Amino acid sequence: MASSKFLISQLRHLISGRCCFFFCFLLCFFFLFCERCRSESSVAAKTDPIEAQAVNTILGRWGKTESSLWNISGELCSGVAINGTNTGQLNPSIKCDCTFHNGSVCHITILRVQYQDLAGPFPEEISNLTYLTDLILGGNDLTGPIPAFIGNLSSLRFL
Repeated sequence: MASSKFLISQLRHLISGRCCFFFCFLLCFFFLFCERCRSESSVAAKTDPIEAQAVNTILGRWGKTESSLWNISGELCSGVAINGTNTGQLNPSIKCDCTFHNGSVCHITILRVQYQDLAGPFPEEISNLTYLTDLILGGNDLTGPIPAFIGNLSSLRFL
């Protein structure tokens, strides 16, 4: 009985005064830290606006519209563009790399618009897709020479 009275008195001492203040401070700090981590991780990465405008302009000029496979009117780097889905069967399609600026910026790395009966010159807006690694436009009727700006796409490995 004496030991339980001792424990109760020690518990009252811990809860009172400075210990209570310190405990509350630690608890608040913990919750603020958790909230900050949650808010930072919930920020969705956004497509580089220059690249988004370029792709929307290119596809708009070619008469390509929004589809269930690729939303060209909204956030480009979302859905199949950033998850593990193989876009080899999706046409048109893009793939993005969203590891820039602590995961807040996405760059388009693959642009595929194959066998879509496209005609005309190479779109100049492709020069704004500076992170492209693969540009897949085969099976179309693009005219004129391959433009010199293609040489400035330093990450391009497949044309």
